[in-house]
Amino acid sequence: PQYWLQLAGMYGEVGQEKKQLGTMETAWQAGYITKSSDIIMLAQLYLFNQLPYKAAKLLDDAISKGVVVANERRFQLMAQAYVMAKEDEKAIPVLLKGSEIADNGKFDEQLAQAYLNTENWQQAIDFAKKAIKRGNLDNEGNMYLAQGMGYFNQQQFKQSISSFEQAMKFSGVSKTAKQWIAYVLKEQRYQQQLAMVNPS
Repeated sequence: PQYWLQLAGMYGEVGQEKKQLGTMETAWQAGYITKSSDIIMLAQLYLFNQLPYKAAKLLDDAISKGVVVANERRFQLMAQAYVMAKEDEKAIPVLLKGSEIADNGKFDEQLAQAYLNTENWQQAIDFAKKAIKRGNLDNEGNMYLAQGMGYFNQQQFKQSISSFEQAMKFSGVSKTAKQWIAYVLKEQRYQQQLAMVNPS
């Protein structure tokens, strides 16, 4: 078993990641990879080689079998893999577990995004607010954008504009927020005209 890992390590050192992955995968299928650190290394190799679903599945199985300890970093890696694989539905339960043990809003931030992607507007709004409250985010402005989009899709135009106005205070997203405000105002006018033409 040690031979396989040494060979994989050697390929890694000389920058031959595809061969390193092939060697590690062969060792995994042969049952030689049992240590948590080696499983995580294989998952990271899957990610590096653009195979996010395999990475997520490997981690999911290893955590559920108790081979890999379920901590914040592992949940982060697994959720990242599911998101990269465009598997938001599968990422959500992982992110929820991460949110429970985290002491900041990073998982909530990703949950808001995943809920937006799956068109769960109210959850997107709720987790965006929670993320802002818990802090330590990559870009708080994104969470105001998420709220704005959530409100917009529920046709709550006033709240939507208010959220986008908050987002405008953040340089990274201010231009996007401004475009959204223009779009929401246009949609609001359209809905008002419709209501005048078809009074209920």
